[in-house]
Amino acid sequence: GSYWHSDARRFEVATSCVPLCSGLSASLELLASAGSDADRLTQIQACSKQLWQGLQAIAGVETLLPEPPPAGLVSFTLEGISTQDAVQALGEQQIWIRRLDDPDCLRACTHITTSASEVERLLEAITKLT
Repeated sequence: GSYWHSDARRFEVATSCVPLCSGLSASLELLASAGSDADRLTQIQACSKQLWQGLQAIAGVETLLPEPPPAGLVSFTLEGISTQDAVQALGEQQIWIRRLDDPDCLRACTHITTSASEVERLLEAITKLT
């Protein structure tokens, strides 16, 4: 197509989405209020460690890492249920994790908004799947 328009589009240089800019600003303020980068990482690591340790106690579950992860991603496998079926079963309970293809595993992500009770809810649901 032509770079030159005969209508009002010829006067538009760029488009700014003000609502998205406002959302970004609010998000950055919320992050800043949650503490420093180090504080936030510590919080994320505490949740992922809680999840990783909880998974160690469930028969039929194997974590991909032999120690708690350095950030918020916890990958694991379950015996007796396909990763696709596990994601679907958890989703029906409003618990959202994802499956990966290579290696075929499940992955849960913790963040600064993840609570200890949410981790426990996931662990209880996984226990019922195995």
